[in-house]
Amino acid sequence: MHNIGRKFLWILIVTGLMVSFQNCGRGFRSLESSSNSAQCLAKLRADAPSLNFSATDLNCADFNAYACERRIFSPDAVDMTESLKECTSDNQICVDVEVRQFNTSAAANTGGLPDGAFAAGGEFNHEEIHCYHRMIYHGTSLFEGSGDSLDASLAAAMAACEKAVSK
Repeated sequence: MHNIGRKFLWILIVTGLMVSFQNCGRGFRSLESSSNSAQCLAKLRADAPSLNFSATDLNCADFNAYACERRIFSPDAVDMTESLKECTSDNQICVDVEVRQFNTSAAANTGGLPDGAFAAGGEFNHEEIHCYHRMIYHGTSLFEGSGDSLDASLAAAMAACEKAVSK
């Protein structure tokens, strides 16, 4: 009986390891895509051109295939999240944007911050804009772009998509 209990325990351990093992979209994966490591996500994105997506699958030129996130960090901001349509500087292209504002004023009381942390562009007073293609592969958006503006972020995401279909 003691030997059977040991075998059962061994089977449970091996099964647990198999379920939790993930190999960047190949082999076993956990159900929770957020557990993918940054290295795994980078590898999936780097391998995107080899996945042989067709131009029809991705529709890289369709701006409706993209969404963006704007994060605003400021000591004057009110913590909030809102969804809206935002347009590029020439008002020709509009995409869905999730705007997240974070009030950073509490950080001023922590001390030991570098000079300029609250100046415009500083660690606690800046904006980040990130756009991505809505096509999800193994829980990951393969085509993304970040920049100083919506225009630059969207262009980078589109370029990553177009690179995948041009191979």
